[in-house]
This record gives sequence, structure tokens and C-alpha cells, in this order.
Amino acid sequence: MIEIFSKIISGIASLIVSTLIVVGVVPTPEVLVKDMPHEETKETEITHPEDSPLETETALENESENSLGAKHSETENALPPPPKEEEVIDDKSIVEKPTPAEIIPEKVIEEKNENEEVLTESETPVLSDTLPTFETLDPQDVNTKVRGALVNIFCRSSGESLTNSIVGSGILIDSRGVILTNAHVAQFFLLKDTPSVNALDCMVRMGDPATPLYRAELLYISPSWVTENASLITSDRPTGTGQFDFAFLYITGRTDPSLPLPDAFPFIKPNTHRELSIGEQVLVAGYPAGFLGSIEIEKSLYSASSFVTVEELYTYATTSIDLVALSGSVVSQRGSSGGAVVSIARQEVEGVVTTVVSAEQTKDRTLRAITLSHIDDTLFKESSLSINSLLGSNLPQTAEAFEEQIASELRSLLLEQFSLTE
Repeated sequence: MIEIFSKIISGIASLIVSTLIVVGVVPTPEVLVKDMPHEETKETEITHPEDSPLETETALENESENSLGAKHSETENALPPPPKEEEVIDDKSIVEKPTPAEIIPEKVIEEKNENEEVLTESETPVLSDTLPTFETLDPQDVNTKVRGALVNIFCRSSGESLTNSIVGSGILIDSRGVILTNAHVAQFFLLKDTPSVNALDCMVRMGDPATPLYRAELLYISPSWVTENASLITSDRPTGTGQFDFAFLYITGRTDPSLPLPDAFPFIKPNTHRELSIGEQVLVAGYPAGFLGSIEIEKSLYSASSFVTVEELYTYATTSIDLVALSGSVVSQRGSSGGAVVSIARQEVEGVVTTVVSAEQTKDRTLRAITLSHIDDTLFKESSLSINSLLGSNLPQTAEAFEEQIASELRSLLLEQFSLTE
């Protein structure tokens, strides 16, 4: 494993050199240098998150399994919790690492009866009735803008693929069509052409219901996440802390090749500088699919969004705020992986949904989201690129270099879980 990871890091270095030479991009000091937490943050308790269920989604085999009827217990496949390190910061705040929670992408396992009632537009989960008030801002405008940049990532199995179909969420963060999502969603792009081309047919859907519009390629996926979590790809109920769980896709074409790409995509700007605080209201949006069967997911999947409150702060290190816990909402379902956490006042992406803490009712299911600052820090440590530098690069060349120099090693790690090699 050490030898493989060394090769990955070596490949990343080559990718950086080739990208920066061709494009002439260098990370800016503003992106790379972070402010320390504000004084008020020092008064706030920051904890280390436990593993919770990952939020990539798989529609379950029958109606009882597809409901949220009971709390999930720890399984033998659950990741072990990180060391219980505790440190007192300025004698005021205790810093604690997260323990595993449920990963929430959706693996679409079995077709449901085509005569079953499907979700109609009138039944679509919508924005929470409780709206925050701002003197110069209409929260509904923020909601409309975010939903316009929200995407659904759907990889449909042809029957030959190594996995079942999967569905997750993502958010456009650049006018050229760059999508921020989870590594546990994007990892399936590494396997989409195994054992044959488009064995797993991955597409980007938008709108309500989610409509197939675009094709996308993998721009970057965290090698740290794949290296540490490759075994989760065969698990129906994976768990994790959310650390390193990010990836970038970029749109390369239409599902209908005869149609041109738009000159610019709607997007929400990423914010890597600011840290969220307990009690702050944010907008969370995604494509929840926890109560739907495979036919409904393919034909009648609708987006949902809600104003929620930041309830807890977590760190993977010492004082940085790397992950936040959000109050339960209609978005707290499988399929919301990669969904956006957006600052209402700034209208900027500040987090990405990764895991959920299970509970009997949706309103009690706490979502967890990694912060943009954690993603930015990790990306720089892995590749010497900031998010802004990545977005400023030549996207086709960056994606090609990543595929040639790094993706093959990561793909091999995933194939090993199926007892296969490239």
C-alpha cells in the first residue's frame, strides 16, 4: 500500500508540473494562507467526528429496507473510529475527532414494480417553510440560484458493470462546468469502462425531475480517500468520517451529441476562507432518494433544499473546522451525497454533504458536511494546487494528465476489491 501511495504522490507531482507549465497557473497566497479561527470560534466547542454513514445512495431491495424505520447498528465492515485525541485550546475549547457515520450515496439495486405510484411534482420535497430574514436578501432568491447549479450524478449499470447503479448529488462551482462532489460518488467514474466501455453509464442530470443532460469526466479525486477507503466500494452500508471525501468532475459534452454545450453554466462560487459557526443558518440542497425505488430514481427524482442550522463543529487536526453537523431536514436521506451547503448571506458554497447520522425520522437524521477549507487544504497537500488554481487550469489537459498519471493506480486499488486487475 505504501508503494502504491508513493506512486500516486509521484504522479500528482508530475501532474502539477505539467499543468502549471502548460497553463502557467500558480497557487495564490490568499487561497493557501488561512486565517486562524476568529476569537468567537475559540469559545466554541469543536469535536472530532465519529464515522457516520456515507451519503452516496443505493435504492434498497424492498420497501422495508428502503424506509428509515430503525437506527443502524455498527457492522463488522464499519471503519474503526480515529484515535480519541483531545486537546484543550486556550483552556476554552475541546477539540475532538469525529467517529464513523453512514455514507449516503445511493446504490440502485433492484427495479420496483412499474405500476407503483411515483413521486409527482406536487409531492416533491421543497424548501423549508421557515425562512431566515435579512434586510437586503430574499432567501428564496438564494434557493433558486442554488437549485439552478445543483446536479444529480447518475451512473446506470448496463448489467455488465462491477457495481449496481448509483446516484448522488453535486454542485457546479465554475462557469466552465466544474462539479464538486464526494469521492465516494466520483469513484465510480474510475470503473465506468470496466469490463467494457460505458458498462456503467454515468451522466449529469439537472432540473426537476432530474433530466439527463451532460457527460462528465473525472478532473480530480482525492488519492488519500481512495487509498484509505477502497474496500468500501463493495459495502452496502459503508461508514466513514468524511475526511478527504471530495472530488471534481467537469462536463465534457451533451448526452445528445448533436446539441452544443452552453457558453456558461450556472454556478455557485466556492468559499475556502470563511469558517462556519454554531447556530448559523445555511441552505443545504441535494437530490435525496432514500425512499425511492430504481424506476422512480431514474424517471421521477426531484431536488430538495432546506434552511438548516449548524449544530456542531468537528476537526480532523487541532483547531481547523473541517466538518460540520447540520440539523435534520428532508435532505437528510441517501442520495444527497455531494449536495451543497451554501452561506445564505454570501451565496457561496461552504460545505459538501458527506455522511448522515441515522435516526428513526428524517428530521432527526443529522447531516455532516466537510468544509471547503478542509477540501482546499487537502487538495494543496496532495497536489500543491488550491481549488482556485485547479479551476484556473486547462481543464481538458488537467483531466488527461490525472487519468494518465494517477487514475490507473487508484483504479487498480478499486479493482482489487473485486479480485480483478487492469
